[in-house]
Amino acid sequence: MGCMLRSDPMTFCDMYLQPETAFEIVDHLGEMGCTQFVDMTPDLKPFQRNYVTELCRCAEMERKLLYMEGEMLKDGINITEYNSIAPKALQLHEVTALENVLEKWESDVLNMSENQTQLLKNYLELTEMNYVINHIGPMLGQSELTEESLFAKGAAAGDTGFLGRLFVITGVVKRSRSFPFEMMLWRVSRGNIYYRRATQDAILQDPQTGQDIRKVAFLAICHGEQLSERLEKVCNGFHVSVYPCPQTFDERMDMMLQLDLRISDLEKVMRKMKYYRCKALRTVSKQWETWMVQIKKSKAIYHIMNMFTLDITKKCLIGQCWVPNLDLPRVEDMLARVSENAKSNVESFVLKSDDADEPPTFHRTNKFTKGFQALINAYGDSTYRELNPGG
Repeated sequence: MGCMLRSDPMTFCDMYLQPETAFEIVDHLGEMGCTQFVDMTPDLKPFQRNYVTELCRCAEMERKLLYMEGEMLKDGINITEYNSIAPKALQLHEVTALENVLEKWESDVLNMSENQTQLLKNYLELTEMNYVINHIGPMLGQSELTEESLFAKGAAAGDTGFLGRLFVITGVVKRSRSFPFEMMLWRVSRGNIYYRRATQDAILQDPQTGQDIRKVAFLAICHGEQLSERLEKVCNGFHVSVYPCPQTFDERMDMMLQLDLRISDLEKVMRKMKYYRCKALRTVSKQWETWMVQIKKSKAIYHIMNMFTLDITKKCLIGQCWVPNLDLPRVEDMLARVSENAKSNVESFVLKSDDADEPPTFHRTNKFTKGFQALINAYGDSTYRELNPGG
């Protein structure tokens, strides 16, 4: 019959560890999962702890892995899970090697990501320019955007009051802002700007977010420098992308051919860049889970070691912990075994101690009862030695 008590009897202990074996011992205690340590130096700030440097190194490696994880999610690359055997924590001599590996991979991925973003920006500009020429060009037909030709047309029509320099602006604006943009131009010019927009929208990709954005091309013609300055300010306020439009029909046709060729070449470069970037990320994804588990275990170990205090000679780490009575012999055997394997001059050991604080609650479960106990814990943690409803 199982024990009706919620938690095991606990013993408060003083633990004395040698610095050269402290990491391995805390690692074994973490795998056993039967020890709860008490902070011996609660008044110290985090940056005043003994192993703050090691924690910072682990945090930096974790940051690099999280950055590469975000890049994998962007490209839809799945992270390979490790085998049934969980990886062990990183030893001190293994940290430097992993730091160099992660530094190299982060630098490569970062450079390729920056280059890809720049290529996407160039591709967006060329695509928008090609869209403007293809949809604004038919509005102009074979006419020329020169003052002489337009003034001549005005004079032929009997319009002799058309004075001032002519300004022609073409570009693209977000579809959601196209109507407010048109209304603002009408207000600042009092209806003296000739404005037309394309009948067909363009769906483009934002190089920063990777999301699709809908834009529409426009043509704006005004005369006079004062009115053109207002037009430029409105374009800047609405974050409009302005592109030059060739004046003659032949120049517009030549630019269309050049843009098609440049876009085709740029697409080839982008495909190769994406291939090498995905290849690097897939290589990292095979080891990502293992590296992350190792780093998190190392962080947890150094966090526990920061709870210890040094003796007067600074050659021994002293800590306090709670251990279940049934697991105390296992802990003692593990300390003796690790000290023997490390051939330490002084063995690490644990001693029972008296403490007035209330012991923590420890649930001894297996794979079957773990789920039921988790359901009970969802309603709250009980006090020490309280009856266990799931017992």
